[in-house]
Amino acid sequence: MQKSRKLCLVLILFVFAAFSRALAQDQPVVKPETVGLSSERLERIGKTVQRDIGDKRIAGAVTPVIRHGQVAWFRAQGMSDREAGKPMRTDSILRICSMTKPITSIAAMILYEDGKFLLDDPISNYLPESKNPKVS
Repeated sequence: MQKSRKLCLVLILFVFAAFSRALAQDQPVVKPETVGLSSERLERIGKTVQRDIGDKRIAGAVTPVIRHGQVAWFRAQGMSDREAGKPMRTDSILRICSMTKPITSIAAMILYEDGKFLLDDPISNYLPESKNPKVS
């Protein structure tokens, strides 16, 4: 996979992680293989995040992987507050800066160019939980 495409996919993962982290809190946790994923391959996510923490690119991260409504992988790594020495937790509240929007848009357009989705596809095709939103 080209480095730019890999970076885009990692950025998409980061943005959707914030959304899916909330979903992961209430979902059943299963072994990755029960939903068709590989534990060994999912550990690559953890290694990549840990490398970025070690290189001081990020202080920490929370990364969930949810498939078929079940949590297959859910890790908190690094620090939520580096200066205070506060470790990251799976329920840590994270700030998503405005720069994630243009980066995610570019990543989405690359996926569109690769034919991974159509611009008029409903988002619920990819995030079923957004099919019937309720405003409270």
